[in-house]
Amino acid sequence: MEKLRLCCLVVSFSFTTFFSFAQQNKNDIGADKTADSIKKVAIDFYMKGKDAIALQQIDIYLSKKPKDTSAVIIKAICYMQLEQHKQSINYIKKFFGANKTMASKYIAEIGYVLFQKGISPFIEMYADSALQFNPKNGLAVFLKASTFIDKEKYNEALKWATQLKKLITEDDRLRLSISYSSILFDAQKKEEGIDFVKKYINDYPSETGMYNVLVVYYKNTKQFNNALLTLQEKMKIKTDSLDDIKQRYSLNEALGNNDAKCDDASLLYSLTQSIYYGYGCNWATKMIFLEKGDNLKYDVKMPSGNNSFSIQLFSFIPANEIGFTWQLGENTSGKLTMTKESLQNATEHKSYYSDADKNLVLSNVTSVWVSKKVFNDLINNGNTRLNISGAEKKFIRLNNIDELNEEKSNNDYYYRGEVLMKDRSWFVPFIHAKSEDKTEEIWILNNPENPLILKMKLGWEITLLSVN
Repeated sequence: MEKLRLCCLVVSFSFTTFFSFAQQNKNDIGADKTADSIKKVAIDFYMKGKDAIALQQIDIYLSKKPKDTSAVIIKAICYMQLEQHKQSINYIKKFFGANKTMASKYIAEIGYVLFQKGISPFIEMYADSALQFNPKNGLAVFLKASTFIDKEKYNEALKWATQLKKLITEDDRLRLSISYSSILFDAQKKEEGIDFVKKYINDYPSETGMYNVLVVYYKNTKQFNNALLTLQEKMKIKTDSLDDIKQRYSLNEALGNNDAKCDDASLLYSLTQSIYYGYGCNWATKMIFLEKGDNLKYDVKMPSGNNSFSIQLFSFIPANEIGFTWQLGENTSGKLTMTKESLQNATEHKSYYSDADKNLVLSNVTSVWVSKKVFNDLINNGNTRLNISGAEKKFIRLNNIDELNEEKSNNDYYYRGEVLMKDRSWFVPFIHAKSEDKTEEIWILNNPENPLILKMKLGWEITLLSVN
């Protein structure tokens, strides 16, 4: 079973505590600018995930300032990140000596950082060490309970949860309350976990962190409407954050609230977020209209490397003639014209260009576009015969369900018809067809008057990037 790890999802306490503590101790350095800069370098390396270098730097700093507690914590966390867990725990023990409460506190905090990273057999080591110094350390109790969740020993986890509930204090009320509810939830007591969070919100309605927890619980149990209502209540208390808008977008999407989803997508785009949120929304969709003089640029991905392909229209009367100059890479170029017969009826496509193609007139072949016949066959019959790589094949149009399955199953890249027009990305409507043997694919602009090829996969790929 995969644990929710809600403490990590909702409030990242350990990192916040650690760095705020580091700031509080900055005055300990006083005028020693050299030591200050070494510490800053160490933290920078730590934040970049370069823990071994951070450890070296913090050792240099500690040789100058051996009593700086925040630096000691940095060093212990670096040990943990490098999976030197005994060193991390023993270093904290040695530094705090007889102060068992503080030793327990920071061993648990470091264990919590490890917990946030994911399931680890070493979390129990930190929990047990912290509890040895202070059996009433609520965070350590939570970590101990989480280890039983990982082992799916839910009754044992619930025993520790009962102990944790008694240790919730005002000093760490929100985090320990989240921790308690997450143990309930992960130990198959989902309704009890939800009820506890709802009561907490009723008692402390201004603490927005717990609203986030309830949203996650509702989403996990597929109560999307309740999740959306909870999020909306939270957003009344606190100004909309980017994460909240993204969350609302995903909930509206799950509920099929397309208008609301698209409103959020537009808002996210205005906040410099990805155009991809707007996929399927009218505000993000635009048809390509072409005229003489327009330039089209394609990206070509070959097994031997990438290249560019571009065309400039010198004639564009789709019912009668399309003509363009073309350039492949930097050194290969030419001129091509398609006649009315090609544009109406051709079932063969020119996909390859070379120095020999300086001035072509195609009367029964298309290139860059498909013929009206091919387009109409796909629209009306759902399939067509087409030769795009040397052999005629049957191509079958993907329907909406096929496209959805394609999107879900394609972990690498799912093409959505994105094209740059006048310095802005748009989604353009397309039809997508795949050869019956599933070796070739083609995406065509969904416009019977302009059946432009947007993308092809033939063992190599060509994709339209921009229209100007």
